[in-house]
Amino acid sequence: MVPSKKVRAVTVLFGGRDYEIMAAAMARSMAVNSPEVQLDIIRADFEEPTTAIPRFWATNAAKGRVWNKVVQESEDPVVLLDCDLIIRKDIRKAFTEDFDIACTCRKHKFALNCGVVFMQPTHLAKSFMQEWTIRMDSLVSKWPARKAVRLVERYAGAHQAAFASTYESLCKQDTRYVARIKSLPCAVWNCEQFSWDDYSHENTAVIHVKSVLRAKLLGNPAGKIYKIPKKLVDPLIAECIKYGYEDSEIAERCSCYDAQKQSADFY
Repeated sequence: MVPSKKVRAVTVLFGGRDYEIMAAAMARSMAVNSPEVQLDIIRADFEEPTTAIPRFWATNAAKGRVWNKVVQESEDPVVLLDCDLIIRKDIRKAFTEDFDIACTCRKHKFALNCGVVFMQPTHLAKSFMQEWTIRMDSLVSKWPARKAVRLVERYAGAHQAAFASTYESLCKQDTRYVARIKSLPCAVWNCEQFSWDDYSHENTAVIHVKSVLRAKLLGNPAGKIYKIPKKLVDPLIAECIKYGYEDSEIAERCSCYDAQKQSADFY
């Protein structure tokens, strides 16, 4: 059973060709596979950092402020999304679980990934979102303090570090948070590079277009590239091409494995 009330999904776009392509592909996939969900792509103004603050710290904080405004004002369940996703199943089904907040976790030393977060319109969820946003802004303001940098490195991202910090703090203050914040598997709800070996055509609802998958689709490495067996990436490429990565240049790049310097068995 899926929830009877409306579900809203929100992503934030700061511009750039690659992100425009990925957001458009996500919108197409949502329309096909989860059409009852209202997807809002919010174009946010963003001023480039004038200091040495890493750009992704600053964009995470700006995105968090937009997400917070949406969550605080919404009377419906909200799904907070990165824009580099492909929706394969009805994401409303996540709300059949009993939670106020649900995050996605993977089998990796950096367990938490905040590319997909589910929020119920409850006081607990709204208060958590408010504190998460405050802590994200605080992290950015403290750059390059060693403690802040270490926290971000510990959780492989500023948004994730702020989420974990909020969880640890609020759980100590109010034990309700322990019971009402649920962990959902990345392999189903946010299938990113560390979960691709658990990808299931039948069960995976969301693919996260990261690492070598993004590099193959867009010709842009976009950060650290992990050595992933291409037998794991091939099915993901096939899924993504359905929703807007289908131009001839991309299709040719995705098929020309021998032209790459890496092993023929790995990307």
